[in-house]
Amino acid sequence: LFHGKDLVYLTPDADEELAFLDNNKVYVIGGLADKGRIAGASLARAKALGARPVRLPASAVGAFDHTGQTEFDKNGQSGGQSGEKGHGWVKRIEHVVRLLARFGETKDWG
Repeated sequence: LFHGKDLVYLTPDADEELAFLDNNKVYVIGGLADKGRIAGASLARAKALGARPVRLPASAVGAFDHTGQTEFDKNGQSGGQSGEKGHGWVKRIEHVVRLLARFGETKDWG
């Protein structure tokens, strides 16, 4: 459906941090919201698809409180906190979508 060059694959194992959103790209966020995550699996999938692998920056973690909930939805549930490479913090997909939408509007992760 989409060519790999048009995909940006969010994975906690990527070297590159997501610095901007490109309206001409398709963002894949499943690798951040998989509680059964296998280290490196989403990065390998991104590479297999020819997608650009990126991770959310550590500063984006500030949008989540210690329980993994965002300011948007205090009814969420998940854990983990690190935005560092390889330390995948699991988030509900709707939280990541809201975080990306807000970043797209404000250009700020905070």
